[in-house]
Amino acid sequence: MDCGRVREMLLEIGSGGEAALAESLQRHLDECPACSREFRSVETLVRLARRALHTPVPEEVCRHLDQVLFGEGDHGG
Repeated sequence: MDCGRVREMLLEIGSGGEAALAESLQRHLDECPACSREFRSVETLVRLARRALHTPVPEEVCRHLDQVLFGEGDHGG
């Protein structure tokens, strides 16, 4: 398996959730340090994105965004 195909598979896994790694992909990751690093980066990115989805946004941030985006209220300008 070549690195280009591995990168395509990593993107599919990153966007598709918890797909099981094919045996050939796992073997390539075991043998290729560059692809292994990229895979770990994708795993980290997915984990952080999932965590961010469950993190509440403080009310003051919401108010500030409303002011900036929609011109609501007095935004000091």
